[in-house]
Amino acid sequence: RLLMAIGAIAIIVGSAQATSDSEWSYADQNKWGDYCHEGMQSPVNINSPYSSEITIENDELRFEYHEIDNSYFVHTGNNLKLYGDFGNLRFNGYNYAASEVTFLRLSEHTFGKSKTTDLELQILHEDLSGKKLIVVVNYKKNSTDSLFMEQLNLPQIDGIEQGDSLFVNSEIDLGLIFNKATQFVYYRGSLPRPPCTLDVQYIILTTIRPISKRSLAAFPEDLVSMKRDTQDRNNRDIVIMNLKAGVDYSKSKSDSPSRISLAANATSILVEG
Repeated sequence: RLLMAIGAIAIIVGSAQATSDSEWSYADQNKWGDYCHEGMQSPVNINSPYSSEITIENDELRFEYHEIDNSYFVHTGNNLKLYGDFGNLRFNGYNYAASEVTFLRLSEHTFGKSKTTDLELQILHEDLSGKKLIVVVNYKKNSTDSLFMEQLNLPQIDGIEQGDSLFVNSEIDLGLIFNKATQFVYYRGSLPRPPCTLDVQYIILTTIRPISKRSLAAFPEDLVSMKRDTQDRNNRDIVIMNLKAGVDYSKSKSDSPSRISLAANATSILVEG
């Protein structure tokens, strides 16, 4: 009975999200509401000049996620989303709860000369007052999956269609993504889709994680390249944040990662290792 009840909740939430998404489309971005065309919008191109480079203590940025076994996917018609009670992020003295992850099969944020990655994850967090923070993780096609992608088992969503909800068939832990992470980019923008809420904080991991060809191939074809256009930077600050000690998420494994180049003269995404 409990499993059936949880399944019913998932379907209801998924249907509500799909209905909301039916009110806008990426094909008609110029028809989005006025609020989506004012202020500091997202996504942006991450490139020099950077406003500053700072070093922060690990207690100023803490990933306090946990394993869950009841997350589920929803195909909203515009995006593939993953829902669950993933845990918290503590940043600058505030706690933000994570409950939604958006998957984009071509990164919205670009780097250097408008370079993109194969997949962008946007982990949405909110504090008790409703203020939003999005952590962005980029993935590049590889022969193997990172440990988180292994857990997620994306091939299980093969064939998912608009309005569908699908439970993840394993335990997952977002924290595994951030093992050994040492560097991030920070800026303020907006939700990258309607209602384009302003004053959203962005924290972008500069390490590019691997994803297998098999996992990428399972992504819904009707959502490939569905993303918002790059928005003007408008002289806003983009800050490089270095953790004094790297994130220690001991359950993870080394991924031989690539890294987004953040050198002062960076013009592309560089592969290391």
